[in-house]
Amino acid sequence: MHITFDDEVKALILLSSLPESWSATITAISNSASNSKLKLDNIRDLILSEDVRRKSSGESSSSSSGSALSTETRGRSS
Repeated sequence: MHITFDDEVKALILLSSLPESWSATITAISNSASNSKLKLDNIRDLILSEDVRRKSSGESSSSSSGSALSTETRGRSS
């Protein structure tokens, strides 16, 4: 079975996978794209730059490693 998601759906999945500590960032991204389609590449770049900003300022996210894109604590356990 092959399922293809369009770019906007992928961007929404990425945004919905972020930890609760990113809610303000998610709101800002959503509000800035109110009339235009979300693009995965743009959303990814915004998240990465925000993650770098948080790390450099000493802030951390709610995931165990401090990174929004960490996959170590997500998914099914073995």
